[in-house]
Formats: sequence, C-alpha cells, structure tokens
Amino acid sequence: MEGTTLHLSFELFIIFSGAALLATLALYLRQTILVAYIIIGVIAGPSMSGLIQDPSTVESIGRVGVTFLLFLLGMNLPPSKLVSL
Repeated sequence: MEGTTLHLSFELFIIFSGAALLATLALYLRQTILVAYIIIGVIAGPSMSGLIQDPSTVESIGRVGVTFLLFLLGMNLPPSKLVSL
C-alpha cells in the first residue's frame, strides 16, 4: 500500500512540476499553455521516457483536471450570459 502511494505521489509530482515548468517556458516563448501540457504528456508518458507507467492513473488525473476546469468555467460564467448563448 505504501509503495503504491509513493508511486502515485511521484507521478503527481512529475505531472504538476513538469506542467508548471513547461507552461512557464511556453508563456515566455508566447505559445499556448496547451502546447506545454501536450509536450509534458508526451515526454513523461510510457512511450518516451516511461516516468509514468500506468495509463489509468493519468486518465484518472485527467478526469479530475477536466472536472476542475469545468468547475472554474462555471464559476466565471454568469447565468445571464448562459441564457444569451
């Protein structure tokens, strides 16, 4: 159990720190942050460096990220604008 938790913590660290570093670099180079996220996914994924071995873990983290993104979008969208859309 402890090894699984340590492995998950390492994968989360790789994803978040890599995304933060590459997003900073992308903003400096005037690129979109989405490009940085795709690049960190390719670099850290099992096909390139193999830092993240389990694709189901990445899928679960991605679902949480999309849910969080939709939540933030909903917080910034007033109901009056939603009706006009």
